[in-house]
Parts: sequence; structure tokens; C-alpha cells
Amino acid sequence: NIHLTGYGNINATGDGGDGGGLFFDAAGEVYVTVTGTTVSGNEAVDDGGGIVFGDRNEPGYTGILVIDSSTISDNSAYYGDGGGLWFDYAFGVEVVNSTISGNYVGGTGGGVHMQGAAGWVYIEHSTITDNYAGYAGGGVFLDDEQTAEIDHTIVSGNTSDGGYEDVDGSGSLTAHWSLIGDAAAIVSGSDNLDD
Repeated sequence: NIHLTGYGNINATGDGGDGGGLFFDAAGEVYVTVTGTTVSGNEAVDDGGGIVFGDRNEPGYTGILVIDSSTISDNSAYYGDGGGLWFDYAFGVEVVNSTISGNYVGGTGGGVHMQGAAGWVYIEHSTITDNYAGYAGGGVFLDDEQTAEIDHTIVSGNTSDGGYEDVDGSGSLTAHWSLIGDAAAIVSGSDNLDD
């Protein structure tokens, strides 16, 4: 298990392929919590300017990532996906009481890119705004039939050069009591606001 709590700022500015700030290979039974931490100003050539989490090779579905009361901001993934957060084949991912903003990606998912049909994905009481994607899904991009649920969350004010600016992809997103901006028809739910 890995627990990062109360870090002022993680700024690795790595020039490697993936995971500019943090890279977690979740092929094994790993449980990661990032609490009260800022991940900002990092760069990746490929995927995950801020954080990469998952099994890049095989669908193991064993890792769990929890991001709580944290900020993922001003990170860049130039030629890949997921400017702020990128994950695949994780058993579970939860983002709660957190802000994902000001991230840049050349591909999809300026704020968050998710794929690989993780066991469960919850985003609660969080804000995803002011992110940019060169292709689609400036806020959130759900790939490979990925499913996710968001509650009491703002996904609005993001931009992209193509597709839908706030939520896009080929998966499905269920939202409740949330503010959803420019979104593809993959979004369903109830008691939401449109900006």
C-alpha cells in the first residue's frame, strides 16, 4: 500500500513517456491513496501529465486509487491522453473533494482519461474545469466502453479542438446532482444542471 498525505506539491517535471508527476503500475494488488496533496506543473511525453495509474499491459483489475482533498493542476501530456489523470484496468478509482484544473493534453481527456472498464469509478464533490484537450473531452474522456458515476460534481468550462468539450468518449457516465457542461450523449442520470 502507498499513502501520500499532505504533500505541498509533487512536481517531478519528468521527461519520460508516461506519468509526469506520479506513475503507479497497478498490475499487482496495490492500494494507493493521495490525500491533501497537490500534483502540479508536471509534463509527460505520452499519457498522464499528472498521474498514471493502472496495468499498461494486461487487464489485471487489482489496483485501487483514491484521490481525496487534492489538486491536480497545470500538468501536460503532449502527445498522449489524460492531461491530469490517466488510468486503465484498475479495479477501482475514486476522486473525492478534489480539483482537476488547468491541465493540457494533445489527445483526449484534458482533465481525466479513463479506459479499460475498471471495476468502479466514482467522482464525488469535485470540480473538473479549465482543462484542454487537442482532440476531444477537455474535461473527461471515457474510452473502451468505460463506465463511471459522478455525484455533486462540476464538469464544465473545459475546452477542446474537437468533439465535446466537457465530456466525450465511447463509454457511459451516470451523473447525479452535478453541473455538466458540453457533453456527448453518453451522459445519463438525474437532478443535474446544464451550464
